[in-house]
Amino acid sequence: MIRKAQSAMEYLITYGWAILVVAVVLGALFSLGVFNPLTFAPRANPGSCQVFRPYGAGTSTDINLAGVCNNELPKFVSILEASGQHVYYSINSLPLLSSGNVPWSATLWLYDPSIYATGPDCIAFSYGWSSWGDIPEYDGFALEADHAGTYYIKTSGGAIGVGPVFQSKWMFLAATYNGLYINGYDYSSNSMNYVSVLQSSTLVPALEAFIGWDGHHNDLCSASIANVQIYNASLSPSTVNSIYYEGIGGAPINLQNLVAWWPLNGDSQDYSGNGYQASASAGPFYTSGWSSAYTPP
Repeated sequence: MIRKAQSAMEYLITYGWAILVVAVVLGALFSLGVFNPLTFAPRANPGSCQVFRPYGAGTSTDINLAGVCNNELPKFVSILEASGQHVYYSINSLPLLSSGNVPWSATLWLYDPSIYATGPDCIAFSYGWSSWGDIPEYDGFALEADHAGTYYIKTSGGAIGVGPVFQSKWMFLAATYNGLYINGYDYSSNSMNYVSVLQSSTLVPALEAFIGWDGHHNDLCSASIANVQIYNASLSPSTVNSIYYEGIGGAPINLQNLVAWWPLNGDSQDYSGNGYQASASAGPFYTSGWSSAYTPP
């Protein structure tokens, strides 16, 4: 009996460290997403899906999706900060709004590891500049995820904040003339003054729109972003939910009102067929190593 116990102890001493090392390696690989089935899912190449407008940019007759548009995961997503260098995208003369109060919608996917950390807030998308704050600016709106974990829409009429936003997880953020959404849930229903704030804003045609910046303040994102869609209509809650449930690689749904679509899947081209290409301020930076951070709806 003593010999068997001694043999068992010798076995554990000899192979125990090896078993521990294997366990640690497997745990590290799991945390990196190596065993995540999404790691091996098909990836859509840049430009594999786009809107076809047979009568040219700005037309809506007989428009349709062309290419492989089965909501595969994108091969790349855009990183707005790499090696201490920030990048944002600017779009000149995006004709989203006419003078006055008109319907609009903006949807995008955001992954921000700096939420709840000290640092600048992340302006995920801005149209024009809003007259919000102490500096008079052009009227417009901005979608912001701040470092305190709140998702805001800011306009010249004020700011509405809802939450929560999530650290180091992909989030689907959407704002419309009638709603403010995180992962498909309309948080504006909890804010009685959401519509009144928008209706008090006098929106004007923007000189520029930005992805990852507000065009004025130094709030540059340290986040990743993908699949930015802009519409000249206020999407219904069911439509917003449909876009959300398509996932991060989903194509636009309301093609008749689609103004611009930047998948940011390896390039900054506008795949809406309207030709509003986004210009990167630096880089740009894209990564294919993002799947472990993605939790599908």
